[in-house]
Amino acid sequence: MSSSNDHVLVPMSQRNNNGLPRMNSRAVRTLAEGDVLSFHHITYRVKVKSGFLVRKTVEKEILSDINGIMKPGLNAILGPTGGGKSSLLDVLAARKDPKGLSGDVLINGAPQPAHFKCCSGYVVQLFSGLLVNLRTIGPWLSWLQYFSIPRYGFTALQY
Repeated sequence: MSSSNDHVLVPMSQRNNNGLPRMNSRAVRTLAEGDVLSFHHITYRVKVKSGFLVRKTVEKEILSDINGIMKPGLNAILGPTGGGKSSLLDVLAARKDPKGLSGDVLINGAPQPAHFKCCSGYVVQLFSGLLVNLRTIGPWLSWLQYFSIPRYGFTALQY
C-alpha cells in the first residue's frame, strides 16, 4: 500500500561551491520533523591486508545483519570500543563506500534520496563528557565556532 506520505521530497535551492546540492532551511526542517529512519539487514565488509612477511588481503566484517529503527526524539547507539557504532552511523548517514555494504536504509519506508548524504549528519563525541556538560547541540556548536582547527578542516561554524 502506497501513499504520498511514504516518500521524502527535499527541494534543492542551489548548489554549493563544491557542486553539491544546498537545501534551504525549510527543506531541512521538513526532513527532520517526524521522519522515521529504519535499517534492515545492514552488513558492511572491508578488505584489509594482513600478515607480516606474506601480505594477503582478507575480508573483515564490520557490521553483521544489523536492524533497527530511529524515531523522532532521542536515539542512542551503545556498545563497546570497536563494536561498530561509528561505522553504523556512517552507513546510516550514507558516508560509507557502497562497495562491501548490503542491506536497506529507509526513510518513512522509502529508499534514501540520492542526495541524502548532503542533508544528513551526526555529532561525534570528540571530548568525553563535554557535550553532556553543555546540555544541547546549540551551545556545543557555539563553543566550536571560536576554534579554528585547519588540520581537521574546521572553520568558524554557525548554526
